Amino acid sequence: MTSRFDESLDDINCLWESLKQTELSQEAIADFGAILRRIKASLTSTNLFRTEFRRADSSGSHSRTSSRIGWRLGEAGDNPNVRNVQQMCERLHVQIVRAERNSPSVSISEESLPGSIVSFGPGPGRPSRPRSISDTSCLLGEQPQLSLVSDINLPARSQSGRSICSDHDFKAMPSTHATAVAQLGKWNFNVHTFAGLTQGRCLLGTGLHYGPELLLEAGFDPLSRTLRGFLETIESLYQDVPYHNAAHAADVVNSTMYFLAQDRKVSLTPLEAVPRLAAFMAAIIHDVGHMGRGNRFHVASHDPIAVMYNDQSPLESMHCAIGFMVIQQPHSALLCPRSSGREDISLSTSSLRDGGGTHPQSDGFTMLRRIVVEAVLATDMTRHFEIFSRFKAAINFSDRPETTNLDSLLEQALDRRCDASLYSESPVERAVKVVAVYLKAADVGHAAKLLDITKQMTLRIHREFFVQGDEERELGLPISPLCDRSQVNIAASQVGFLRHLVIPLYQAVHFYLPSETLKHDCLDQLEATGVVVVVVVVVVIVVLVVVVLVVVVGAVVGVVVVIVVVVVFVVVVVIVVVVVVLVVVVLVLVLVVVVGCWC
Repeated sequence: MTSRFDESLDDINCLWESLKQTELSQEAIADFGAILRRIKASLTSTNLFRTEFRRADSSGSHSRTSSRIGWRLGEAGDNPNVRNVQQMCERLHVQIVRAERNSPSVSISEESLPGSIVSFGPGPGRPSRPRSISDTSCLLGEQPQLSLVSDINLPARSQSGRSICSDHDFKAMPSTHATAVAQLGKWNFNVHTFAGLTQGRCLLGTGLHYGPELLLEAGFDPLSRTLRGFLETIESLYQDVPYHNAAHAADVVNSTMYFLAQDRKVSLTPLEAVPRLAAFMAAIIHDVGHMGRGNRFHVASHDPIAVMYNDQSPLESMHCAIGFMVIQQPHSALLCPRSSGREDISLSTSSLRDGGGTHPQSDGFTMLRRIVVEAVLATDMTRHFEIFSRFKAAINFSDRPETTNLDSLLEQALDRRCDASLYSESPVERAVKVVAVYLKAADVGHAAKLLDITKQMTLRIHREFFVQGDEERELGLPISPLCDRSQVNIAASQVGFLRHLVIPLYQAVHFYLPSETLKHDCLDQLEATGVVVVVVVVVVIVVLVVVVLVVVVGAVVGVVVVIVVVVVFVVVVVIVVVVVVLVVVVLVLVLVVVVGCWC
C-alpha cells in the first residue's frame, strides 16, 4: 500500500516537473501517458484501504496528495503544456474507487470524492459504444475472446463520468423519458425507439423499471445502487453488433416481463418471487458478450470459448459465467438483502446459502442460479426441439389438436391442462421448465410483433449472419445455415422459421397461459405476419416466373423473327432474280424481233 502510494506521488511530481518545460517532445508526451496509466492503476487498485480517499477538509497524506493535484494544475494557469495534459486526462478513462482492503473495487458517487479531484474533472468515462474485446486484457492468456471478464469490475459510466440514470430517478425524468417508460410492458414495444429516448441506455432503462419490484418481492433491496451497477456493467459488456446487442437484451427483458404478467393473471400455479427474479436476470444476461458469431463458427474455428466449454453451447455457457461473475462484484451485487443498509454492498449469495437475509430457504441461491442457467442454456437453438418437446409433454400439448381454430385452444387448455404432469412436479422443476420456455419465446419474440419491428429485427440478424458467412468463407470454414448471402432468400427463410419454430412455440405458451390478451397480441400478429411473408414469397415467385417467361418468349420470338427475316430475304432475292431473268428474256426477244425485221 505504501509503495503504491509513494509511486503515485513520485509520478505526480514527475509530471509537475515536466510541465515546467517550455516545449515537450513526443517522447515526453508518451511518458505522460504511461504515468497517467500508472496513476489510474493505483486509484483502481483492489488492494487499497477504504481511507485512501478523503474529503478536502480531511487530514492525511492522501488528502494532501489530492489537493496537490488540483493546486498544481490550477497554479499553472494558461500553460499550454497543462492543457495538453488535461486533454490526455480527458481521453483516459479514470475510475475513482473506494474499496475495502483486499476486496475488488467499487465505484462511488461523485459527491463522495475529494473536492479537489471533483474540480479537476471526472474524465470522459466509458465510450458510448462498448469497447472492442480486442482492446482489453485477457483473463486466460492473450485470447481476445476471453477478455470480456477483465472489464467486469469496471462499472460502465457515461461520457460525463456519471451514470445516466439512478435507480430511482428513471421514472422521474423529463417528458421524453416519461414517454419511454409508457412504452414498457407493452408487447409491441419498439426497443430502438426506446433506445433513442433513453440516450442509448435501453437495457439500463428497462432494468431500472422492472428490477426494484422484483427485488422487493424476493426480499432484496429494491433501491440498492448495486442494481444500477449490475445493469450498467452488463450493458457495457454487450458488444456493438447488429443484432445480439444491449437493445436486443432490453427487448427480451420487456417480452419476458410481459409473459410474467400473463403468468400471474392466468396460470394455475403462478411463478413465485425467486423464479420471477431469475427470469428477469436470465433475460438481462442471456446474450451478454455475444460477438456476432454463432456457436457453429466458434466450434469450427476452435475458438477459445468453444475449447473452454467443450463445444457444448459455448456462447450460452459464457453468458451465464459472465452474469454470475458480475453479481460477485461488490459494485454489482444484485442480490443485496433488504435488511442490510444502503452502504452494505457485500454479496448476498452467502446469506442465501446460510439461510440469512429475508429469504430464509437455504437453497434459495441454488434455485435461482439453476433457473437462470437452465433458461439461458435453453436459448441455444440446437437444443430447441429437445427442450420444447419436454415442455409440450409436461403440459399435454399436442401439435395436432382436434381443431385448427385458435379460438378453440382456450377450451382445450381448460379441459386438459389440469391433468398435465407439470403441475405434479416440484416448484423448482416446474419453474425451470416454465422460465426456460418464457425466455425462449421472448428471444424470438420480434417475429410475433408488428411487421415493421419484425422486418427491422430480421434484417439486423441476417446482416449479422451474412458477416459471419463472409468470415467463414475467408477462413475456409463450412458456411453455416442462413449465412451465405449469395444463397439465402430472407423471405423464404422466414416462412420456415415461423411455421416450424415460432408459431408452434407460441401456441404451446398460449395453451399453458390461455390468455385472450396473449392470443391477440402474439398469435394473431403471427398469423398476420405469416400471411404477409407468404404473400411476399408468392409475389417473388410470380415475378421470377414472369421474368423467365419473358426471357423464353423473347428467345422464341427472336428465333421466329430471324426465320421470317431470312424467308423474306430469300423471297426477295428470288423475286429479284426472276425479274432480272424476265427482263433479260424480254430484251433478248425484242432483240431477235428487231434483227429479224431488219433482215
